[in-house]
Amino acid sequence: MEENNNQNNLSKIERQRTILNLLTDKTSITLMEIENYLDCSRITIQRDLVELENKGLLNRVHGGATLKNFDLANYGHDKRLLIQSDKKKKIAKKVISLIKSDMYIFMDASSTSYFLSEQIFPDNVRVVTSGIDTFLNLQKNKNIQVVLTGGKINPLNRTLVGPEAISIIKQFHFNIAFFSADSIIKNKGVYSSDEEAAAVASAGIEHSNKRILLFDSSKVHIHGGAKVCDLDVVDNIVTDDVRNPHILSLFEGKIL
Repeated sequence: MEENNNQNNLSKIERQRTILNLLTDKTSITLMEIENYLDCSRITIQRDLVELENKGLLNRVHGGATLKNFDLANYGHDKRLLIQSDKKKKIAKKVISLIKSDMYIFMDASSTSYFLSEQIFPDNVRVVTSGIDTFLNLQKNKNIQVVLTGGKINPLNRTLVGPEAISIIKQFHFNIAFFSADSIIKNKGVYSSDEEAAAVASAGIEHSNKRILLFDSSKVHIHGGAKVCDLDVVDNIVTDDVRNPHILSLFEGKIL
């Protein structure tokens, strides 16, 4: 048996997300700590650590693992879904209450938008997205209409980009545009690690009444990328840490 008798019956992806979330909080963790937290066998944990190391998400060390410094520009969609997943799910649960029946919604191709697409949407919502996996998730909601932008595919991020994608977005005007960021820099703006994805998100923002930025609190400490928009363009933000003093200084009065 791979798991012990007291296992929590977590799937492999949920175990691995939990390990990464623990590492985000502590930067290093022992095998015994993971074993006690997940209540599963050491051999299972070691296999998970090997897979996560092969994906470039952590470093295995004797008796445990350490968090690896990562470059978001080189991270594909599947890896982004593992990073800060609990925080992104928390954000998604907050955001769904902002969506009302008959709205037109833009959702970018971020992993946070993907977690939002797992929520139950109100009736008669129209959604336009450049995220392939987000689109596939949203299609499961039979009570809404979903449009996937055209464009060329970025296979790393499973997103559609380019002038064709932007052209489709410009045919709509949205009640709300939901978008994320890889970096938020004071007095400068919101940035993405992908230049073409930034251009697509900017188009959605430009054609929307309200622009809502979704981001986990780790993003305020990363600098660089292609500009998505200025900070004053953001109408509201939804984040996991509403008490973070740095976030409060950047978006005073805009936190939902």
